[in-house]
This record gives sequence, structure tokens and C-alpha cells, in this order.
Amino acid sequence: MADVDASRYAAVYFVGGKGAMFPYLQQDRLVRQGARYEEGPMYLDNTVVDGRLVTGQNPWSTWSTAEAMVRALGHAPVARDPTREELAVQVLAAYHRGGVDAAREARAARPGADKRLLLMHALVAAMQGRPADAWRLQALARG
Repeated sequence: MADVDASRYAAVYFVGGKGAMFPYLQQDRLVRQGARYEEGPMYLDNTVVDGRLVTGQNPWSTWSTAEAMVRALGHAPVARDPTREELAVQVLAAYHRGGVDAAREARAARPGADKRLLLMHALVAAMQGRPADAWRLQALARG
């Protein structure tokens, strides 16, 4: 990375997280250098745009991060239908922001939402000791 001159490129993309490319968490290093870190809900879409800097928190931010990068480069993203997973993430985001009633409304508007992803979140909630959330989320999966 030290040999890369970012000014020679219209965009520089790298995958974050601790792993083969970086033996540390990028957020930790960036915060130490004065960056502001905006943590989103676990396992939900969280894309932040600051000028031409575009970041996405986790794999569920892939779609919005890619589209934000295209816009940052001065182009319009190609119109497309959201995936079943994206629809489920939107339902989960509505649950996180507005509770079960907002999630029910979002679910009704997105009948194609991936039930497996909704159930996975119910399982995670149960494993985290949040049985009420687990119950509500599995109910959302049923539609």
C-alpha cells in the first residue's frame, strides 16, 4: 500500500476489516488519526459518504457502497431491482429504526424479502439473549 499513489487513480478500492490485507482494523487506525467513525447497526447497511470518500461497514453495505462510489465518480448507477437480501435488510433497518410496526409495514411492502436472512437475524437475537426481538423477527420472516 505504501507504493500506491492514490492521486493517479479516479478511485481506489480496498476491502477493510482485519485479515490478509490489513493485520488490524482500519477503523481503529483511522480513528487514532482523527477520523470520525459512524457505527451502524450490526449486520445492516451502513454506507457513509464524505465528499469522495465512500465507506461501507459490512457485507450488507455492498450495494449502497458500490452505488455511492459510482455517484462519487460523477456517474449515475444503473437502475436495477433490489435483491431479496436487500429487501430483507430494508425490513431489518425499519425494525431497528422504528420497531415492529414499522418493520411490519416495510415487510408488507417488500413481499420478496429473503425469509432466511430475517430468520438468521432472529437466531442472532436469540443468541444475544434478546428473546422478544427473536420472536418478533421470526414472525416477520413468516410474513
